Amino acid sequence: MNVTLKQLRAFAEVARARGFTRAAERCGLSQPALTVAIRQLEEALGTALFERTTRRVRLSADGLAFLPTAERLLAEVDGAIQSMRAGAAAGRERVSVAALPSMAALVLPEAASAIMAEGPETVIHVRDANSSAVQRRVRAGEVDFGLGSLWENDSEIHVEPLLTDRFGLACREDHPLADSEGPLPWAALAPDPRLGFARDTGIRPLLETIGGRTNGLAQPRLELSNVTTAGAMLSEGLGVTAIPYMAFACLGRAALRFRPLEGPDVCRDIALLRRKGPPLAPAAARFRAHILNACIRFAAGAAHVSDSRRQAASHKGDARDEPLEGEKR
Repeated sequence: MNVTLKQLRAFAEVARARGFTRAAERCGLSQPALTVAIRQLEEALGTALFERTTRRVRLSADGLAFLPTAERLLAEVDGAIQSMRAGAAAGRERVSVAALPSMAALVLPEAASAIMAEGPETVIHVRDANSSAVQRRVRAGEVDFGLGSLWENDSEIHVEPLLTDRFGLACREDHPLADSEGPLPWAALAPDPRLGFARDTGIRPLLETIGGRTNGLAQPRLELSNVTTAGAMLSEGLGVTAIPYMAFACLGRAALRFRPLEGPDVCRDIALLRRKGPPLAPAAARFRAHILNACIRFAAGAAHVSDSRRQAASHKGDARDEPLEGEKR
């Protein structure tokens, strides 16, 4: 059974009102209809969201855990609807992008500045997300395109390579491994308590592909889903981790150090993901072109990041003088 917006709104209103009577009034539903919506949501989720007595209704433990997610989803939908209406009323073009936080922080500002300089007619919506969420939003048609690593193969999604982002050790500046700047073998991480990332980030699956050479990073003692949180943990001296350079660069913490890891060299591939089918709308196509240019310039100035398209061209022995698509002469 699919979960509907009607069911999510019903759940949120009952949680706020702590009862069905007032919640039904706020939802514009009869109380029996509200009760049915809640029951259908509980059946879809496979758990009871409320504890009911003759005197009161209160959230169950699962209901308490689910409420923030439901409220966030409703806020995003309401915000998107309001934005669409406002843009339509103003005659503006709208571009929606889901992006890894590192891409949103390091590449999108230049691209956004370029398209905004063209005039006030384009409204840009950026949704920060991890790799699995970026691909999910693209697959669902919630955004024009995504900027992230391919989470799983999908015949409905077109993949346009952008950047290759090398993994390295991240640690605090007073850690013994921070004494020099050259590459390190993966075995150097073995003695330390390890921070790692959850599977939905896209970082963990990459580490799992190289097996024992990661020395347990795929089964960390401290598992995280947010790179910013990892930066705080590292700053506190809670061990070391392996992290892509762009994610490290987003931390902005002067007290942390990055050293590339080798044997093997491990990289994550970042791509522009979009659904196959109709071409991008004009505003989205222009924004894509600005993103391609921004990626070229970023890779040119980053020691551990390379331009995937230029790298592929060089592997094919392509010595042409023409610029790559999206690159200015």
